[in-house]
Formats: sequence, structure tokens, C-alpha cells
Amino acid sequence: MRKLENAKFGAIVVRGVEEGGRTCINGLPFVSPAIRMLGRFQKLKSLKHDNLCACLDLIRCRSASNLVIVITEVHSTRLCDILNNSFSPKVIQNFGYQIADALYYLHSQNILHSNLSLSNIIVLDDGKRLRLSNYGTSFVANYGADADLSGHSTVFAFSPERFIQETSTLPSQKKTMFGPWESSYFVEDETISAILYDCLKVNPRRRHRMREMMNKLKNSDACDGKDSFVTTIPEMKETIKELHDQKSWQFTSFSIEDAYFLWRLCGATPENILLRNSVIKLKPPLTTLPSIVIEDFTIFGNEKKRQFFVASSIFIFADCNLKSKLSELSVKDLKTSLELSKLGVKSVEPDLSDVHLANLAVIVKEKDALYQAKRMSLLRHLVSAKGFNEAKDFLKSTVRQDNPPVYRNAAWSVLLDVDDSDNFLFWSLNTLQPHPSDRQLDVDIPRCHQYEEMMTSPAAHAALRRLLKAWLLTNERYVYWQGCDSLAAPFLLLNFNRPETALACLNEFIKRYLHDFFLKDNSAIIQEYLTVFNHLLAYVDAPLYSHLAELGFFPELYAIPWFLTCFAHVLPMHKLLHIWDQVLLHDSSFPLFVGLALMRQLRPKLIIASFNDAILLFSDLPDLSIEKIVSCSHRFRSIVPPSCTFRVHDGPWTEKRIANEVEPFNLNRTLIAMTVAELKEMNCPRISSPEFIWRVTQKQICVIDIRLSSEFARGCVVGSVNYPSASRKQLKSIANALKTATRQAYPICIVWGKDHKTAIKFGAMLVRIGRNYVCILDGGFESIRDERTILDVAH
Repeated sequence: MRKLENAKFGAIVVRGVEEGGRTCINGLPFVSPAIRMLGRFQKLKSLKHDNLCACLDLIRCRSASNLVIVITEVHSTRLCDILNNSFSPKVIQNFGYQIADALYYLHSQNILHSNLSLSNIIVLDDGKRLRLSNYGTSFVANYGADADLSGHSTVFAFSPERFIQETSTLPSQKKTMFGPWESSYFVEDETISAILYDCLKVNPRRRHRMREMMNKLKNSDACDGKDSFVTTIPEMKETIKELHDQKSWQFTSFSIEDAYFLWRLCGATPENILLRNSVIKLKPPLTTLPSIVIEDFTIFGNEKKRQFFVASSIFIFADCNLKSKLSELSVKDLKTSLELSKLGVKSVEPDLSDVHLANLAVIVKEKDALYQAKRMSLLRHLVSAKGFNEAKDFLKSTVRQDNPPVYRNAAWSVLLDVDDSDNFLFWSLNTLQPHPSDRQLDVDIPRCHQYEEMMTSPAAHAALRRLLKAWLLTNERYVYWQGCDSLAAPFLLLNFNRPETALACLNEFIKRYLHDFFLKDNSAIIQEYLTVFNHLLAYVDAPLYSHLAELGFFPELYAIPWFLTCFAHVLPMHKLLHIWDQVLLHDSSFPLFVGLALMRQLRPKLIIASFNDAILLFSDLPDLSIEKIVSCSHRFRSIVPPSCTFRVHDGPWTEKRIANEVEPFNLNRTLIAMTVAELKEMNCPRISSPEFIWRVTQKQICVIDIRLSSEFARGCVVGSVNYPSASRKQLKSIANALKTATRQAYPICIVWGKDHKTAIKFGAMLVRIGRNYVCILDGGFESIRDERTILDVAH
């Protein structure tokens, strides 16, 4: 992780070009050059080399079409600024080695630096280290195919073939280096002169490759390679002391990526800053109207007026706003101490209870720089300590509050128990070979989450295809179902440059929450899931359940996309990420509670809707509050007996998670297996005997015993009420017990004897009259007959 140190953030504006007219594929809109550049830029973000300036972001301009802003790390001193200094041969060759090493790394990533010049070589403050800048512009623009690079090139640095390439379609070459005018500054050194002589040969085939130049520079007597740049421990201590003596030490202590995220929270957007400083000059919109617009908004006429001015130099952004904000933070806010003990993790973490945003919406907290700085420092510490189980448990309790966007991908990997050994699987698979699902992928992928800019790029389409095919190859029992693309997209976006991690997370997520959902014949799994969900709806909202049942509007008509994709097919990405932040903290039953929370938000319209109105409502969901969904999901989870969520087809991971839960969640939830047809005869869920026993001992349940009075007299549950008649007229005898249970949100459990159907009918009657929290004891009285601690037995 590279620290920010004294770096700043700079912007390079690139103008996209459209050639060949607009085209559509499968009825989808034209992919603009800006979108194509956005997809390619993701690779630049993944580059990690000490001699390369970091590429941080690519932003599409809203005020001008096909204009993108590349955000990069910048420093104040360039190599061309210090040419008047006298350098020893050792320093010169060290500089040459660093440049060659950086270029060799770029070439290993199939990236060519088409604009190498002295002005694009940065000298760091120590005067020893170099970094190449502006190396990715050509790659992002596909070497001129998608953008106008005329203002971003230095002709004095061109090799002979580059002049030909400027007017042809020939690709750039890895042996294309800086030309004779730029290199003439260093000809006094013999080793450099010899290398430059080889580099300046007209025939590219006769020039040295980067590896050969690195070896010459490293083996020279005047150069010891990169070893000369290793700082000693005393030097490191002095550097740390200097940093902490600075007024802005809080700013420089962050990694460059984290600092950029915080900088974005502290001021205007980069586009507005560039417009305000005339880096981008636009003309009044009224003067740019076209003469004619036809078909798919293709425009003609007035082209000159629609042209805009863009400065080609790097613009350096001010960072005073962020430094001023972060100066309010203390060492305790940013430095977290964790102590591992037998009792778990003791944390000396910053107290967030006094932060003014602590109890506000997650979306609001994500916009506050100070709050995010504290959370990011804590999460970075916990993620680094993920190898310790105690730290992993503490991370789970920490992200329960909120999950900083910058560390969401790392936190999810920890929550899903993905480790480095899982990352080898992806690269062992042939994801380029034909697959039976290719035709369906061709249709679905271009339409996947099209409101997300990144998902519209060809690079994202190719990456998503490889990810889905890798998942299919590793799970031969499964087939591709429509919606799998939406399910995989969040993992792709969070791990775009780490497809191996995306695959490992996707596999683990499906194993936990969607076990066997993607079998070729998944009807039994889906039907059981929907039936359990319907029972839970009856448990928490009997009036709504009864209304929908009268309409014949069952979960099969609206909830299959919900649960088949864990809401990825129906919620926008930014809301889905917040939902999954909570899903990953719980077992496989939590998506059921999210579904109940969705129903609660839709309730005002559903409770008065006709069948057709309900269909229209679910076909176009209104804007939903994520904060309400999350809070409501947790509330339903707290009041619904855990065993009521039991499914025969649930995955094996549930039992593993139960061991870490507190009662009653750690109790055995297993129920007697029933067919889907038998489950659909019921109008309320079942509760397991172990949970029933626990709730009786804790006095957290209302027990209605419907056995005959004679059987009840011989032995009954302590505190239970006998109601042997199924007649609605006699409910007055248990009315007070029902009201008390409803007020306290306790289960109203029906205990039956030998006739299970009577219990089903009685439960249906209670639900029909609008009574919430109704459930049936699984196995009836026979399942608890030997539990003397909760029984009152006649003598």
C-alpha cells in the first residue's frame, strides 16, 4: 500500500472521438468512446509499481459528451526541471534503471508508454526516486482509436516509426522509446551512451528490449540497481518523525487511494473544478443546438459550435479543504490498537458514539469525510489482521454498523471466509472455450445493470462473461439461469481487477444463501423457499397475507426474482450493496426477512390493491428506503422464531453459523421434513421443539393447547391455555392471552395432540381474523412429552 506522502491529485482531460457512426447491438444503445475508455481504465488502477504514478479514477464528463477526466498522482518536480543539476554516473544509471524497470513492468502488462518524455518523468522529494506519469492515456484511448491524442504527445520524443503510425493504423511497438532530442541530455556517460545508441537504431528489431537494458544498467560498476534506494532503519525513523511533525500528518498517513476517496468528499466535483479554472471551456448550450435530429437522436449541423476547448496539460487540484478537515482528527482517531486474548479481541478503537453522524442514514455517513476517515482506519487495521479468528469476529461486529465503501471488497472477502488459497481456482479454468450457455450470455450480459456506467463497457462485458463461465465450470451440477448475471455483477464491480477473488466470493455466496437454486430442476427448492416465505408473511402480517391469498396473489408471481438473485435483479446496485452488507453478517434465512421488509414498505398499496394493481406494482417497484428495509429486516429477525425459517433444502453452512449465535439462534432448528404440497396446506409456520422448550422456560411464548380437556388435565405445558374447540365464538376465553402475546410480539404457538389437521385449521382461522405471530409446534405434544421441566403433570 503506497502512502500519499507529498503527492497531489492531478487531472488529464481526454477528448473521445466517434468514427463510423452510431450502431446498436441487440437493440442496446451505442457504446460511446468514453464508456470504452472507462472499461480499459480499470486495468490501470490495478498497476502496482514504485516507479509509476498511481492512476486513481476516470470520470465521464456530464457537461460535454465523450469527454473523460483521468485522475492521477502528481508531484511538483519533473526530470526536465532539474537538468541543470550535475548528476554523477551512478545517479544517472540509477535513473535509467528505474525508467527501464517501469517500462518493463508496463510491457509485461501489455501497456505501451506512447508519451515518454522528460516532462512525464517525476522526481520525488528525496531526489533519488523517479516515477513515470501520463503513461496510461494512450492505453485508455486504445492508442488513438477512441480519443484525440494530438495534444498529449511530444513530437521531440517520437521514434521514427511513430511519425508513420500517427497517419496509419499500425500498432505501437514495445521497442518504441524516447527519441534523440530527449536522450541527448545524458550522452556524457559511456554506459548510457551505449544503451542509447542501441535504442536509437532505425530498425526496431535491432533495438534492445527492456530486460536487456535493465541487465546492462544493473550489472554496470557504476550502478547497483534498486538496492541503492533501500532506506535504512534510522532513515525510516527520521522520515516518520518528520511526517508526524508536519501539520498535515493525518493527510499523508493515508494510502493514496484512501486519500483520494476522502478528497472527493470534501469539495466540488473534478469536472466543476476544471470548468471553473477554464481547463474545459464550453460554449452556451443555446448556441450548440443541431440543425436536425433523426432516428436514434443522430444529430447534424452546427458542428463547429459544439466543439469545446480542452487544455492538454496536467491540472493539479488543491487539497487544502481535506487537510483542514483531517486536522481535527487525533492520533487515537486514526491509530487502532487490537489486543488478542482468550476472551476475544479487546479494542482501543475510537469512540464513535459522539460522532454527530453515528445514528444517521448510511448514505449520509458515507458522505462525511471525518467519519469515513475513522472508519477506514479501523477497517484497514482489521482487514490486515484477518488471519486471526478473533480479529475476524471483531470485524463482523464492526461492519454491522456500516461498511466503508473503499474497504467493502476486502470486508466481504473476510465475511465470506475467502482466503488466498481460493484464488488459484480461476486461473486453472479455460473460460474462453465454448460453453452451452454462451448464447444466453450474449443476450443477458449486455443488459445487466445498464444504469451502472462500468457495466455498459465492453471490458465489463468480457470480464462478466469469464466470471460466469468460471462459475459454471466449477459447479458442474448448476446451469445458467436468467439472473445469474445480476447476481455476479456486484462481485465483479468490487473486484474488477481480481477475477479470482470475485469467483471465490461468488461461489461462497451461492453456497451459503442460494444452495441448489441453480440446479437444472430447481422447482422443489424454489417452491419450498416461497412457501416458507409465505408462512413468515402470515406470521408478521396476517391481514396482508389474507388479502393476497384472497386475490390468489402468491409469492410465485412476484418473489422468484427476489430470492433467485438475492434481490440483485430488482434493486439498483448502490442499494443492493447496503443490503448485502447486512446479509453477509447473518445466516441463509436473512434474505427471507429482507423480503418481508420489502413487503412492509409496499403494504400501504398492496393492502388495497386488486390483482392487476398488484401485478403492476411489482413489475415496476417504487423507490424504496434502504434504511427502512435494513431496520425492518433486523426487527423481523428478532421477533420471528429462528426455527420457523427451516428449509429441508437449506445449505450445510447454516449449522456452522449457528454455533456462533446466541440463544435462541444457536438451538437446533431442524423440523420434521414435509413435502411442498403438505407445507402449502398450512397458513402459518412451525416452531421446533427445542426452541419451544427454551421459550417456555424464558416465558417468551403464548401456548394454546387444542387437545381435549381430558388429555390436557393429565399433563400440559406450564402456563398454557386449553382451547379444545375450534369454534370462533369461544375465542373470548383466550382473548387476553392472545392480546398479551401480540403486544409483546411473542409467538402464539398451537400445541396439538393426534390430529395435525385440526391444528392447521385452527391456525388458518387465527390468521384469517388477522392474528399475527401464530405458529404450530412441530410434532405436537408428543415431541415434548418427556420434557418434565416444562410440564405440569397430574398426580
